[in-house]
Amino acid sequence: MRSALVAAAAAVVLLAVLPASPSSAATAPEPPGGSPALPVPGPPPFRGQGFAIGDSVMMGARRCLEPKAWTVDAVGSRQADAVGDILWAKRGRLPRVIVVHTGTNAGVEQRQFDRIMRIVGHRVVVVWVTVQLPETPRYTREDSTNRVIRSSVPRYLNARLADWNAVSFPHRHQWMWGDGIHLTPAGCLAYARLVDRVARA
Repeated sequence: MRSALVAAAAAVVLLAVLPASPSSAATAPEPPGGSPALPVPGPPPFRGQGFAIGDSVMMGARRCLEPKAWTVDAVGSRQADAVGDILWAKRGRLPRVIVVHTGTNAGVEQRQFDRIMRIVGHRVVVVWVTVQLPETPRYTREDSTNRVIRSSVPRYLNARLADWNAVSFPHRHQWMWGDGIHLTPAGCLAYARLVDRVARA
């Protein structure tokens, strides 16, 4: 009798540690009617008119961005604080997706990045563009600016990265003029392709 009980107990332990077979695995309950539940789709890709704000680099991309349904507000020497001020004035009237290119002049600091994200709010997708600058003393903030942008984008669910610095570096002699900053016609096309693809993914 005792040996039979021991055998039965061993069988229970064995069943407890063995993985369940596919036929015995628990399955999610089916909705009424017996049809399996369908995955909930994410938001559709953005197809509307976007807003792009930036400095002289974006000025050089205007003619390539506008045919892709982007309203471009770009002026030379614009700095990050000025971008925040303009977005503050437009709050509540921004489209669902915007592109920000700033940092060529005086760089981008963490407080400026965070301020812009607070201004636009969580319902607007912000595509941040990294900067490509020459290695001269005047533009020593390239690394710090790109570090702020790259490290901060993952902290915001509504932020995306268009890494112009990484994409353009192998082509910098073809996509930028001799100053190493502003866009040639080929750079204009490449820049617009990158930001539009990231924004509308």
